[in-house]
Amino acid sequence: MTHQKMVVHHYKTNMKSYFKLKKPFYSFDYKNTHFIMMDSTHETSITSSDQQYQFVKQDLEKTSKNSNINWIIVTLHEPFYTNPGKHPPDQGLAKVYHPLFDKYGVDLVLAGHNHWYERTLPLKFNDNAPASPIVEPEDETEGEERISGNDDQIINFETLGDTATINKFDDSDNPTFITIGTAGRKQHDQSGRLPYITSVWDNGFGFLKIEVTKKALFGEFYANEAADKTGKKIIEPNYLIRDKFAISKQ
Repeated sequence: MTHQKMVVHHYKTNMKSYFKLKKPFYSFDYKNTHFIMMDSTHETSITSSDQQYQFVKQDLEKTSKNSNINWIIVTLHEPFYTNPGKHPPDQGLAKVYHPLFDKYGVDLVLAGHNHWYERTLPLKFNDNAPASPIVEPEDETEGEERISGNDDQIINFETLGDTATINKFDDSDNPTFITIGTAGRKQHDQSGRLPYITSVWDNGFGFLKIEVTKKALFGEFYANEAADKTGKKIIEPNYLIRDKFAISKQ
């Protein structure tokens, strides 16, 4: 057994023991949101016959029939899609799971592994070129509105200095993929940017805040600190919002 496989085996064994899990994948509901926790540290090629795949498929089938669930969020370690830099995307996972996520309406896929923040536009799996997912025309538009905590009310969201444009997506059928690897370890450097990745932060630590209502999901990425154009560090909370996006449903 190689050193890398020994580390993965040790991690899985300790994780399952610590959290008293029978398997390294599971799901749960929190209010109107369904969460699926996946294991992406696979040691061999992953296929649709694997135990985890069958679990995820059956879980999504069941959740799609639950009228009390408005949002589905998947979390795993290795990203399906990511900018070039430290770690490449896990195309094996993407080929197997992304079509399933499209079919059952997964809204967000959260990953780590690369120590930066990045968010894609909503992406549809591309059968002809799996490494080049499809951005539907209606998902290319950007707005300057924020959906409030009231399901039917839309309020203006102030444009903050030196921050990214708000992305607002209405009734998207495809998941948004976010790498949120900005907690506690040295950042990795990016060496390029893919056209379907619309927001990036690789200049320090930070966290992603997500709010959901029945008809809206709103996300904000906060950097721990940021600097203005002169290099002066700014710590005012509003200035530290480096990305903001909203997904709405009818």
